[in-house]
Amino acid sequence: MVFLMDTKNKALKLERIRRRCQFSNRIYANPVGASGSVALWWMDSVSLDVRFRSKNLIRCTVGNVGVDSVWTVSFIYAPPSRSDRKEFWKLLINQARSNYYLWQCVGDFNQVGSMWEKQGGLVCNRS
Repeated sequence: MVFLMDTKNKALKLERIRRRCQFSNRIYANPVGASGSVALWWMDSVSLDVRFRSKNLIRCTVGNVGVDSVWTVSFIYAPPSRSDRKEFWKLLINQARSNYYLWQCVGDFNQVGSMWEKQGGLVCNRS
């Protein structure tokens, strides 16, 4: 089992929660200022090798213990600001170019794909 979260909490607080939830492994990208970052917990039954880590992205190769297949997963918490998101997409494209396995991306891209996904606030700029 793997658990991903976007968080504004520091690693010390997350560690107390992780131990209570009995996850055996973890990796954190501590948030900077008021922005959030990504935290990842997993059990020993999952073979996970972290290949890249930033506050918005953790890229890993994954395999299940006893199974021969290996794949890549990118755990994502994209920046909420448009200007920072452009840099994030460049980073993600570079990560894709260095990947040799089947690849899955999961997380929060901070993008609205369709207007039905949004409630309240300002209308989305579709450009």
